[in-house]
Amino acid sequence: MMTVRPTDQGATIAAELFRLTLAAKEAADQGRWDLVEACYAQRGEQLEWAVLSTSEHSRLVRLDGEIVQRIRLAQSALSSTIQETARTFRRLEGLRQGIGALSLDSGTIFLKA
Repeated sequence: MMTVRPTDQGATIAAELFRLTLAAKEAADQGRWDLVEACYAQRGEQLEWAVLSTSEHSRLVRLDGEIVQRIRLAQSALSSTIQETARTFRRLEGLRQGIGALSLDSGTIFLKA
């Protein structure tokens, strides 16, 4: 059974949607992805009751776009860090193998007569 909310709560719900979206944007700026997710979960619950004007809807979409840009930037940075870590790991593996080969050498010099 669906509960109908009074229309005067529409402005309050819209304000809450903007509050949650701005909180998600701030959390994204700080790299607090758990908070971004929590804000969007709460916002999703509020959207069921929201009646937004075209300008309010456009503003929310614009803010969502800014958050998506931050997510993509974070993904790119993370991908770059993972790639650099893999390159470093490969270099260390090569050094380790080189050191292992050197340790097998007894250090004895053989001369041909």
